[in-house]
Amino acid sequence: MRELVKTEFYTLIPDDDRINDTTYYKRLITILEQQNDCVAAFADARISNIINRIKYEKIDSTTIKVKGENLLKILRSDINETKDICPTHYTTVIRTKPAIESELYPNCHSPDLILFAKLCFQGNIIIDLTSPGEYKWNEFGLSKRPNLELLNNDIEELNKIKKNNYCEKENSTFKRLRIRSERALYIAAIKSMKGGNYKTTFKVIKSIGMIKTIQISLQFAYRVWNGKWPALKPQI
Repeated sequence: MRELVKTEFYTLIPDDDRINDTTYYKRLITILEQQNDCVAAFADARISNIINRIKYEKIDSTTIKVKGENLLKILRSDINETKDICPTHYTTVIRTKPAIESELYPNCHSPDLILFAKLCFQGNIIIDLTSPGEYKWNEFGLSKRPNLELLNNDIEELNKIKKNNYCEKENSTFKRLRIRSERALYIAAIKSMKGGNYKTTFKVIKSIGMIKTIQISLQFAYRVWNGKWPALKPQI
């Protein structure tokens, strides 16, 4: 990636997503060029429901600017109403220089989310409160075929971050991301077990750890009963 990206901004669209708004990227890049303190921009109409819970600056009729630390409150699910809202990677426009300083995209299942958390410590974020495209529009995309190796790499990447000299506030963010990765890995293990791949399921349990696997099993039972995972404990 470091060798491929030669422009000031870049974006990545997975094979099962698409952008319908032909003016979207030009509009977001123009705003980023005018807002030098912003390291990235993305669109998510769902945030319209919770913008009054965080401080923001209005840019125009559909876009706002938030401090990175305020977006982290959304990433960590510190605000109850946000649940698991996070930057939708297929709409994200990233400033290349801070992305390189954040080590770009690690080779794991949630590289966009891990990168975005790192970027939030470097600057502010532009949020477009529209829906310019479609997420998982292609039924044959990668999202339908969980990659256990990449999911496991999520945890390894987050462990590397934990070993660095991050402050307690930053560690809280990456701890939340690890919980999400462990949940995703657990779901993948269940799918493997249904397919008769018990060896892979055992590897997943070993990776997560027996105690955490039991904890996630109870959380999964809650999800089956209530239709959603137990909310991560808010910090605000």
